[in-house]
Amino acid sequence: MNLDIYLGLGTNLGNQEKNLIDVLRLIKANISGANIKAVSDIFLTSPIGGIPQPDYLNCAIILSETINDSEGGESLSGAVLKLFSVFKEIEKALGRDTEIPRNSPRIIDIDILYIFDCLNKKPVALDIPGLKIPHPGIHNRKFVLIPLLDLIGKVPFIENKIPFNEIELKKSLVELGESESGMSQKVSLYGRFNDDFTLISR
Repeated sequence: MNLDIYLGLGTNLGNQEKNLIDVLRLIKANISGANIKAVSDIFLTSPIGGIPQPDYLNCAIILSETINDSEGGESLSGAVLKLFSVFKEIEKALGRDTEIPRNSPRIIDIDILYIFDCLNKKPVALDIPGLKIPHPGIHNRKFVLIPLLDLIGKVPFIENKIPFNEIELKKSLVELGESESGMSQKVSLYGRFNDDFTLISR
């Protein structure tokens, strides 16, 4: 089974540019056969949750991965949980403190936003302990919506081959901008990766 995994990345501690470069490097090094298909521009975003902290750098990526779903192979949910575990190990390797309260500053955050089944041309929906896909917070976060929409211009998308409805995301972004919580979420373009994801230019 060929999957496109849409990830949201965020960082607001330490050398933020290096954190984003390192997380892409570690994803490629730790997930056999994975290919980074596209990366959005990087956005400077204000924190949410009320805890005083620095601004974040956020982006979204598409990770292409093949899992063995033949006879004797692992289940889709099992394969996704295994990937989820790898992402958590990468966060720890980069120094993330897993004991901090929700919405606290962090070295790196890796969220699975969507998964698309490329063979059957349909989004994947999962609701298992510790993980829900699509991510339930997508439509309430500018720092997720804007990088996701930016991805549309990064690869030659074909109709019905993406896991989200572009019009619905844009509508959510407009509605969020009109709400009190949305108006407090500031997002601006920061920069972009080079072609091999080893440098960020501004």
